[in-house]
Amino acid sequence: NIVNTKYVARIDCDDLWLPEKLAKQVNFLEEEEIKKILSMPEKFEKKELKKYRDLAVLHVLYGSGLRVSELISLKKDQISLSTNQVTVV
Repeated sequence: NIVNTKYVARIDCDDLWLPEKLAKQVNFLEEEEIKKILSMPEKFEKKELKKYRDLAVLHVLYGSGLRVSELISLKKDQISLSTNQVTVV
């Protein structure tokens, strides 16, 4: 019920409704897809050191759930090898 006054239209709160929020559908990778992704450095990188670097990046992203932006912004003091912890700010 909308009531018009001289300056403002007032709406009775009982007449308001909110649309339902649509749930996002989450898609998961199959085990074979994950294995394929993790094998890419071996297939495409020629230099041994870069293979290990790329493989480590993929494992950290997959195993920790970090975003790429979080991983690339990490500083050495945010990584603790003794406790196997990473601090993300």
